[in-house]
Amino acid sequence: MPDKFFQAVGVVLIIISFAMVGYAVHVVGSANMHQPQLTTVIAPHKHTVQILFGDGKEGLNNRFFLPSSIVIPQGDTVKWINDDSVSHTVTAAQFNSGLIWPQGSTYGLSSYSHKFDTSGRYSYFCQLHPYMNGVVLTSVNKE
Repeated sequence: MPDKFFQAVGVVLIIISFAMVGYAVHVVGSANMHQPQLTTVIAPHKHTVQILFGDGKEGLNNRFFLPSSIVIPQGDTVKWINDDSVSHTVTAAQFNSGLIWPQGSTYGLSSYSHKFDTSGRYSYFCQLHPYMNGVVLTSVNKE
């Protein structure tokens, strides 16, 4: 008789265990149903334009700003990095970098960034070296 008692207790414990696991799965599953859905947000891109070594000496390079023409979606940012040994500016009617110092300079930043919130054509040049020019074309972001 004691064997049948222990068998019955074992069966009851197994049934209770299954019931508890089933309840836990139900609670967790229904809790997840009430969680807000995560949305993937695509961050705007950052584009880089190099100010090439030697750009400050007229005639040394045959093109300036690499790339000298760039097409980006509206809302993206362009970052100009000065890899030359002299300072430059990135100047347009809509923005002006001020001096962009050479890499490693202790006088100021060697890069400048601008976010293009409006679509259009942005022609720019270096105030110190007016033969240096480039263009950023922005297109309307279609979401």
